[in-house]
Amino acid sequence: MVSEKGSVNLNNDEIDIIDLLKLLYRYKVFIVIVTVLFAAAGFGVSKILPQKWTSTAEVTATELRDMPELNRIRLQMNALNVSAVSDLPAAFNVFSTVWQSPSVQKSFLSLPGDTAASGTFGFKKTDGDILKPATAEVTFTAADPQTAQRMLSDYLDYTAQYSQNVMQMQLQENLAAALSAGQSQYRVALVKAEHQREQTLAYLEAAERIAPATASVPPQNLEADPVAAYSAMGRPAIMQMANSLKALDLPAVDADLLDRAYTLKSIKSIAPFSVDIVPFTVTESPALPVVKDGPGAKMYLIASAFLGFILSVMAVFAWNMFVNRKKSA
Repeated sequence: MVSEKGSVNLNNDEIDIIDLLKLLYRYKVFIVIVTVLFAAAGFGVSKILPQKWTSTAEVTATELRDMPELNRIRLQMNALNVSAVSDLPAAFNVFSTVWQSPSVQKSFLSLPGDTAASGTFGFKKTDGDILKPATAEVTFTAADPQTAQRMLSDYLDYTAQYSQNVMQMQLQENLAAALSAGQSQYRVALVKAEHQREQTLAYLEAAERIAPATASVPPQNLEADPVAAYSAMGRPAIMQMANSLKALDLPAVDADLLDRAYTLKSIKSIAPFSVDIVPFTVTESPALPVVKDGPGAKMYLIASAFLGFILSVMAVFAWNMFVNRKKSA
């Protein structure tokens, strides 16, 4: 019940709601003042806290068939049994690694001029399947919407070029390794061809000593007995064949050496840093954010006002209990 001085005895087992409302009405000015003060403080805090705006864009992985120059080189190298292009990592995976690299982000943010600004990067990848390529949602958060949009657009260009450079350097390394291996294989094949020529000349020299003075029949069954087979040709034919074989330019006539030389020439003809490699296409351009991150000033105002109201009501009840206990003592 409400006492003569307007207090409510909260120690009773039964409390009249009407009495509580009368108590709160009596201290309405205090409650309103506290609520307003808390609302004002919340509004002030919302203006003091750093503003954050996030710009968002979507990119899609570029398929190899959509990079005609790189795809042409891949097909050419595969036909020559060179895996320099096929062994390259997927361009979109390189872009994903580059985008999220702290060192790349730091180097971008430290660029001189208007590009320099502070902020945070975001990357959320969605894996592709046989029907659709992989995609990613990329973001940049800054202190104002214009900076967020500009920095996201600039970083997309920066990472696209950076990813292309990484791919081109990897292609150069792969081609250099393939060229080195191909040159070693060519030297081995050349030595093998020269050994075969020397062996044939040795057979011809031995055959010449036992061959008749005139030609007889073409060489037969060379694998079983090459000396006897060559001797059947006659001494003049053997001497002519030996002279021709000695003067033979093996790299110009040997099929295996010609094939290997063509492969080496094809590898050398590729200029890795002129190959256009596009790791992604922008499907949704960086958007200008219209709503800042986190709760707005209205939410801070409402939450602070509600907190002030609850605390002021609790203060009134606490003060009322203090007064009642003091009277009872």
